[in-house]
Amino acid sequence: MAKRILQINLNPCRVAQALAMQKACEMQADAVAICEQNANEKRGGWYSDLNGKAAIVVPPASEFMVDEVGPERTGYVWVRSGSRRLYSCYISPNADWTEFRDFLESLEGSLEDWRGRNTIVCGDFNAKSPDWGATREDRRGAALSEIVSRLDWAVTNRGDYPTFQRGVSESILDLTFVSAAMATKINGWSVLEDETLGDHLYVAFWVDGPTFAVTRKRREGGWAIKMWNKEAFSDIIRGASVVPDSGTIETSMGRMMETVTAALDLTAP
Repeated sequence: MAKRILQINLNPCRVAQALAMQKACEMQADAVAICEQNANEKRGGWYSDLNGKAAIVVPPASEFMVDEVGPERTGYVWVRSGSRRLYSCYISPNADWTEFRDFLESLEGSLEDWRGRNTIVCGDFNAKSPDWGATREDRRGAALSEIVSRLDWAVTNRGDYPTFQRGVSESILDLTFVSAAMATKINGWSVLEDETLGDHLYVAFWVDGPTFAVTRKRREGGWAIKMWNKEAFSDIIRGASVVPDSGTIETSMGRMMETVTAALDLTAP
């Protein structure tokens, strides 16, 4: 069954948190990956990291079944639903390099325990890299990209649309990564234009949702070949079952090129 995931950094604001919960209900989100919550709500369905900076929320009406909750860790939390893990992560821009490195090492260790299986990682890493659309790469971005590459994961962020806006300042900070096993199951990843009452914008996507469609143009400069997840690319192409139909050669070729472009957008963004 298709599941819809909402992702947001609340930065941390009580009103923004209330609005996000309302938004989740309106869009019938099955789970919400939150960074910088204002406070953990006491009702059921809230799962937080050790220091209250990352959470996964399952709205009351959701059919998202939580079968297991990961051990409390600083900076990230995960829940398992069936054969899939969903992570929510946050690391402050004010954390020094040692703190950031320790956070990444702990997170990578947790991901390694579930390697080769279905995993989705949502979070604000306060890291920049062209691999997810930033105009430059910083030290954090380089370290995070290395882990994503080492785990053979895919970045689902598309295009260069910012997820953070403050005045004239814009950045792509809210990221979504998926394991190779999940790459063909994530559809409709997008940054929403809805009001959030904060600096960050909502990100939403489907798991096992509507058929994947091309929703953006390839950004100038091409695809990030060093981040190309060839295994996930092959899975998408095989799963698309693109075969000639009764239309013209041009129509069939156009569909094939759309599929290849979409696959590259997802696996080498």
